Amino acid sequence: MSNRINDQRLPKKMLNQTLFIVLASVVLALLVNSLRPGGIRFFGEPAPAVPDSPAASGDPEGPDAISLEAALAAHRTGDALFADARPQAGYEAGHIEGALHLPINRFETWIDGFIEKHPSDILIIAYCDGPHCPLGQALAEQLYYAGYDNVRHLPNGWRRWRKAGGADGYGPP
Repeated sequence: MSNRINDQRLPKKMLNQTLFIVLASVVLALLVNSLRPGGIRFFGEPAPAVPDSPAASGDPEGPDAISLEAALAAHRTGDALFADARPQAGYEAGHIEGALHLPINRFETWIDGFIEKHPSDILIIAYCDGPHCPLGQALAEQLYYAGYDNVRHLPNGWRRWRKAGGADGYGPP
């Protein structure tokens, strides 16, 4: 008799465990997505579309990459405005000293104020973090299309900057 009772509880217990594992997996996936740059947006307005790369569209005048050495020199002399394209959490965890936080996914919310404060001929160096992070280049391209001709992007910027001993800042501006 006791085997029959245990046999009846076994499928219910397995179902509960399976549902728990599936639910935990979904919660973990959503958490990772929310922390990831360029994660899928489920709510709110969609992120603005980033136009095709100027190079891909045949525009030879689009934003180029800048070497780490040239970026360090521009920072030392104060000849450039640095723009951090990463999400807020990444910026607050650390950024290039004096860099503005200009997240590409909120471009439309800050670009008008940015244009009012900064002349179009200023050297802007956009960056993000990681060898495959597209945010710095995407930000440079958006700024280029907004009328900033002297904009560059620093590939794998934050990680390389720190490794080279560049000046850094922490926390919100």
